[in-house]
Amino acid sequence: MSVFVGEEAKAYYVEETVYGTTPGTPAMLYIGIIQNVEPAIDPKNIVIRGIGSRTPKAIRRTVRAVDLSLAYIPQDWDFWAYVLNAKSVSLETFYEKGASIISLNHKGSKIDKAKIECSIDDPVKISMNLIGQDVASAGTKIGNTYENESTNAPITGLDCVVKKGGAEVTRFSDFSFEIANFLKRQPVIRSTTPYLIKALPERQQSFQGSIRADFESKAELDDILADTEFTLAFEIGPAGNKKIFTFGGCKWRGAKTPTKIEDLVAQNLEFDAKTLAET
Repeated sequence: MSVFVGEEAKAYYVEETVYGTTPGTPAMLYIGIIQNVEPAIDPKNIVIRGIGSRTPKAIRRTVRAVDLSLAYIPQDWDFWAYVLNAKSVSLETFYEKGASIISLNHKGSKIDKAKIECSIDDPVKISMNLIGQDVASAGTKIGNTYENESTNAPITGLDCVVKKGGAEVTRFSDFSFEIANFLKRQPVIRSTTPYLIKALPERQQSFQGSIRADFESKAELDDILADTEFTLAFEIGPAGNKKIFTFGGCKWRGAKTPTKIEDLVAQNLEFDAKTLAET
């Protein structure tokens, strides 16, 4: 069998009703135009040594760490909902070449971090890091059905608007923001599968981001100097397929203004926020 290539890989998901359990005969759902996906598993082996020998006495596994990262161009906001709703999914990555299939089913997966990046001349990009409870490998796909690819147009920077304090700002050229859930792998001593985490609870959240702006105003510098709090709203997507992210209690964490003889002057701004509302 020849090696798989990226065009022979796909990823789909299904929501779980019981944590870590893939529904029977699942109808697998489309994510978006996936640019890259990276399954990872770490048995967290410990090397045990003792006196009387230069070599290890044993290598024992501990609590398995299952991770998956992916980046995709959104065509809708269905999968994004799992960033904030605390629900788990089974996310399958499979590689298919003719009759040869390798399926990796990441069960009990939740989104730990999610980042949206937007530039005026590029597609919008969503990057996610997921933590799972376990991964199952198989030579067949798990889905009963697989949703068709979306017919919606990929969302680009031309479909975005940024507002500060409710007013549109037209000197921002790039922005990104990240949501972190700080998920905690929770292992317990038990007789059944003690090497798997029992749960994946959420802890504190953080909201932060960055903006690149044409240097036409000192408004942001004045915000920093006056310790001013403000709101930022990012409208992403065309009419009928739009998501609005409104960050409240924002303050600029820093501002840099690189000035080069051969280039336009721009501001690189970073912010922290206290709240996030999605509509």
